[in-house]
Amino acid sequence: MIRNRIIWILPILIIRGLLSSSSFIVAQKPGPDSLLLKSDLYREKFHLFTDRNIYATGEKIFFRAFNLSDPALKKGPWSTVIYIELLDAANNSHSNSKFHLEKWGASGYITVPANLPTGNYYIRAYTKWMRNFSPYEYAYSLITIINPFSEETNDILNPEVKEDSTPHLNTGEIMVIKDIVKCSTSQEDYKKRKKVTLNIKIPYKEWISPDGYCVSVIKSGAINSNMYGLNFSNFKEHEIPSEIKFYPEMKGISLSGSIIKKDLNIPSAYSEVHLSALGENPYYIGYLTEQQGRFLFSLPDWHESRNFYIAVEAKDEDPVEILIDNDFSTDLVNLPGIPFTLSGEEKNIAPEIMFNMQLDKAYKHARDLTADSAMVNPQYNFFYGNPTFTLKTGDYVKLPTLEEFFHELMMPSVSVTKRKDRSDIVMKGNNPDIAFYKPLLLLDFVPVFNADNLLKISPEYIRQIEVINSTYVRGNMCFGGIISVFSHKGDVAGIDLPENSIFFDFKTYEPQDEITFPDYSDSPANKRIPDFRNTMYWNPDLRGSPGETISCEFFTSDNTGEYIILIRGITEQGSILEGHCSFIVE
Repeated sequence: MIRNRIIWILPILIIRGLLSSSSFIVAQKPGPDSLLLKSDLYREKFHLFTDRNIYATGEKIFFRAFNLSDPALKKGPWSTVIYIELLDAANNSHSNSKFHLEKWGASGYITVPANLPTGNYYIRAYTKWMRNFSPYEYAYSLITIINPFSEETNDILNPEVKEDSTPHLNTGEIMVIKDIVKCSTSQEDYKKRKKVTLNIKIPYKEWISPDGYCVSVIKSGAINSNMYGLNFSNFKEHEIPSEIKFYPEMKGISLSGSIIKKDLNIPSAYSEVHLSALGENPYYIGYLTEQQGRFLFSLPDWHESRNFYIAVEAKDEDPVEILIDNDFSTDLVNLPGIPFTLSGEEKNIAPEIMFNMQLDKAYKHARDLTADSAMVNPQYNFFYGNPTFTLKTGDYVKLPTLEEFFHELMMPSVSVTKRKDRSDIVMKGNNPDIAFYKPLLLLDFVPVFNADNLLKISPEYIRQIEVINSTYVRGNMCFGGIISVFSHKGDVAGIDLPENSIFFDFKTYEPQDEITFPDYSDSPANKRIPDFRNTMYWNPDLRGSPGETISCEFFTSDNTGEYIILIRGITEQGSILEGHCSFIVE
């Protein structure tokens, strides 16, 4: 009972320990959950900028999220993952991604789905910890997306249609200080594919953006700097919950859920939950559920969607149900339904954006051929490192079952014992603690609970066996060694999987290509490839000291016309600092 009690309160103890540093003061009463949820200190806050406001389907949306949380919270260990979603006014999610979150915020890009209808959409940003509070506290930004293959797009771009002004949104009490950031270019007019030198003077201390600035260079009409987020102060806030459901992701992306007894509909406490990531670079971690049947896994820094297998080994024979938390917010928000209309300036730029997107797509393959080849991933090491010893079945005479293989070749490190109608595998090693815990049995990284299912497999289906004959802690579970078996086909050799198990796909960090812009200073090889990018330049993290002048360089494209340079930062109090200048490409 003592051991179970310690495991049950472990998450609260972790939070309490992390918050007891000099930056955080935690009282004994009320309880830690109540204190964390009611205190403004622990309310995370973000502001979201995008490189422009109008996009075509298939394009990248560059974003920069500024972290406006309390400075004390930013200094401590807290959220390290930010969630970015593309929503319509009906709360339908058309794209969702996860990104690394630093103390200063985050940056990256999402891609607009190719089949998305023309209309106004919202991008929102939040952390898993913020899901304990009202979704109206998330960061929201309004954008316009145009599908060039949609009939309604032609109707809207018809010059006979009455023009409308910018959608009216309640942006709240956001203070915008324009022209506080000074910028200039070395010339007013440039030819195609020529270098632009941009000089930016950082404001002095009284108007400083401590986490840097973002710089966007786009066609005039592609951005509306008068729309800076949404304010939902007129909506009633959700009632603050009395207990924490979602913990801050301090060590990267987490996967959480509950185990309940199916017939009784009660939590399955202290059940062993085994999680395996299958496919290339397999992975395993275990967790002993808390009293309320909850489990929580922290995952490695993967940048891909992974196929997972989760299985439960309950303390009794009762069938259980595995409930995995949705990794993205499911709370509905009353988003303003903005009728899709374009201003006169936006109508002028929209056809150009659509044409440039299609041209960019057509020549993407040619640009890829001129790019440097990607680095080969380094050799992957399994979570347990180097095994104590490895046996390849092909190096030995054929035996009918793995049980005889163990008897003949793996004694005395591994032995098989018989108890009534079942077999057990026992490990022996230099550490005497190994005898107190059962070993972890893995077949193609899928956990095996019944040793008989493993032992009856014919060695002809098995490629090799790796053994770690020492006590091993994985997650919050301890094992008396590890036996990792690999089949030739990676198909768990056809054994039956337990009833209390499921396969599912799970998103990790969004894969991101390195964002580079063409350099025409000494690379004539790609002169024949058209360059009509809609965002000429984007720098999400420009930094400098108060009063300092910083220079940036980029090259113009083949797209002529007037370009706007927009620099945006934000103070700790949430005031937006803005600067802009312009130039012409002839």
